[in-house]
Amino acid sequence: MTPLFSFLQDSLEVSRIDDEQVRVTVNLPVDLLPYYLDLFNARIVARFDALSAQGVNRSAAIKAISAELGKEQHPWAAVDLVRFALSAAGRPGKIGRPRSQNND
Repeated sequence: MTPLFSFLQDSLEVSRIDDEQVRVTVNLPVDLLPYYLDLFNARIVARFDALSAQGVNRSAAIKAISAELGKEQHPWAAVDLVRFALSAAGRPGKIGRPRSQNND
């Protein structure tokens, strides 16, 4: 484990909500926030890629990810935040500009 991830793990506070849920709080110095956001964005991107591989279109995938995050009561569950995370991760999906296909 890299020192950064070790520090992140050491920064977690976990408290039991009930038999099936825990609350996880992360306390980080401000300069480590971008690294935490990168980890979260990687989760969104991985889920998006999995849905895309199943043939789910971009809009439906974004809505599905947003709904999944909403079930977790995640504060970034809004569709526009999921879309922003995908754009920041290099998957902008600009409207009106379909991906080119190689028709060799």
